[in-house]
Amino acid sequence: MKFGETWAMRPLRYSINVTLDGCIDHRAMIPDEELHRHAVENLKRGDALLFGRVTYGMMEEAFRGPARAAALPDWMQPFARTIDAAKKYVVSGTLERPDWNAELVRGDLGPAVERLKREPGQGLFVGGVKLPQALAELGLIDEYEFVVQPRLAGHGPTLFAGLSKHVDLELVGRKEFGSGAVAMRCEPRRSLFRRLGHPVRRFAMSSEEAPRPPLPPFDTQTAAQKVRMAEDAWNTRDPQRVALAYSPDSVWRNRSEFLAGREEIRQFLARKWAKELDYRLIKELWACQENRIAVRFAYEWHDDSGHWFRSYGNENWEFDERGFMKRRIASINDLPIAAADRKYHWPLGKRPDDHPGLSDLGL
Repeated sequence: MKFGETWAMRPLRYSINVTLDGCIDHRAMIPDEELHRHAVENLKRGDALLFGRVTYGMMEEAFRGPARAAALPDWMQPFARTIDAAKKYVVSGTLERPDWNAELVRGDLGPAVERLKREPGQGLFVGGVKLPQALAELGLIDEYEFVVQPRLAGHGPTLFAGLSKHVDLELVGRKEFGSGAVAMRCEPRRSLFRRLGHPVRRFAMSSEEAPRPPLPPFDTQTAAQKVRMAEDAWNTRDPQRVALAYSPDSVWRNRSEFLAGREEIRQFLARKWAKELDYRLIKELWACQENRIAVRFAYEWHDDSGHWFRSYGNENWEFDERGFMKRRIASINDLPIAAADRKYHWPLGKRPDDHPGLSDLGL
C-alpha cells in the first residue's frame, strides 16, 4: 500500500474492564446500565469483532439469538443485540465452521490481521485476553480502552501478564461514570506509519504523499466533491484517517483553539469524538474561488449525560497544490435540542446518498 493510501486502514481497537489491582475476571466487575450503553457506543465505531475461539464460544453462549437477549434485563438487551448482529472473525486452528455471522481467520496471525485492517471500513474491535495480548506483541492494536472499576479483586488473572516488552501509551480520552468507573482511552506512542506496517517517515515528507484530488483551482462541481469527501471522512470519527487530509504544516482555528500540524489535529479530533458521542455531520458548499472553499455545516451529538446538541458552523478552507488542506478556520455554536428534535438518524458512519442535505432539512 502506498503512503497516500494509508487512510484506508481500519484501526484495531481493544476495550477491557479491569479492577484497580489489575484483575480482568469478568465476574469481578460491576455491571450497570451506563457501562453497557458506553460499550454499545464503542461497538458502533467498528464494522466487525475479532475473537479467539474461547471468547467466541462464551459470547455465542451468552448472546446468540433474540431469545437470549429477551431473557436479559432491559438495560442489557441493546448490548446483546449489538453483539448478536455484529460481523465476527474468529482466530482458531480447531474451530471448523463458525456460523454466528462469523468467518475463520487462519494462518499466520500478523499477516492475517493486517489483511483485515486493509479492508475498507470504520474499524475492528478485538475481545478477550490471550488474542489481544498476542496482537499487542505484534504492535497491531491502534487503540486501547481500559475501563477501570473502583474495586480491589485480590486475585487474577491480570491484564497482559507475561507481555515480553513494554508498550508505551498516550492518553487521548477519559470518561467518568456514575459508578466511579473511569474509561481511559490510549494510543501507542509510535508513528502512524509503523502502526500501519510502513517504515517510519516524518509527516513533513509531503513529496512522498500522493495528491488528494480534486485539486485546485476548484469549480462548483469539484468544490462540492471536496466538501462531500470531507463530510464522509469526519463521519468515520477516525482521527488518524481525518488528519491525513491536512498538510503536514496545516494550521487551524477551531472555535477558540489554535492548532498547528497533523499531530495536534489528530489529538484534537481524538478529544472531540471522546466528548461528542453518536456524532453525525452534514456539510454543504457555500462558495469557492481558486484554492479556497467556504462551507457551512451542522452536526448532532450528545454528551456522556445523554444531553443532545446540534452544532452549527462555518468553515473557510485553503488548499495546497496537492489537494491537502493547509488552513482551516471554523466558527461553531452549540444549540441544545431535545432527543425528539433530532433530524439525523442514519446508522453511524457515512450519510446515505439519498439522505437530505442541510438546505433540504431547512437548516
